[in-house]
Amino acid sequence: MIKLIYYSTETRKANYLLRKWKFYLNCENKLNETHQKNKALLLEGLKKLSKEEKEFLAEKYLNRIGGQPITDQVLSERKGMKKEAYKKKRVAVELKLSKFIELETHELS
Repeated sequence: MIKLIYYSTETRKANYLLRKWKFYLNCENKLNETHQKNKALLLEGLKKLSKEEKEFLAEKYLNRIGGQPITDQVLSERKGMKKEAYKKKRVAVELKLSKFIELETHELS
């Protein structure tokens, strides 16, 4: 059973980095030192996820509708899932990514 965690301290950093993912990829020449470190943390964490998990997160965080982030409701409908089931899966993948990011953070320290 997956414990629902919505932007708790456990997933906060991963969620922040995921929301910046598109910026990190599209604005390479505008990244300051902090952005570069955060980008490296995110990309190293993403490498440790399965291809399916990366694609799942990319669909959420790299795409927009009318300039706005895609909602869980829209993505759950696209995938033929109930919103709560979609959210549960997203949070589980974000939690997994969070653990990898924490490991990377400690290794860089």
